Amino acid sequence: MRELAERWVQSLPQAPQIVTGPIPGLSTREEVGGAGGCLRPLGAHSLLLVTSDFHPRRALSSFHREFPDLKVSVAAVYDPTEFGLEWWTDREWAKNTVYEWMRLA
Repeated sequence: MRELAERWVQSLPQAPQIVTGPIPGLSTREEVGGAGGCLRPLGAHSLLLVTSDFHPRRALSSFHREFPDLKVSVAAVYDPTEFGLEWWTDREWAKNTVYEWMRLA
């Protein structure tokens, strides 16, 4: 996915002003902290957050809480191995859904 994003960025006229990169972490909280290490030194004003299609609401909320002045846009990426519309029919999808609800609450 990162390679696709980097190719897209390189096709843009403003490519020299755009920085791409993965955010390390095993939780949303760790990822927001990792992003802060990249965003603050750059003096970034906006962020395109790419996340799983079942996760954008909580990810956006976490970034808004940590960076209230940052303009954050979200792109949700569909991955059929992680989630599907009939989430209750697959054990992993159901676990992802329940975990997401728990963390959102």
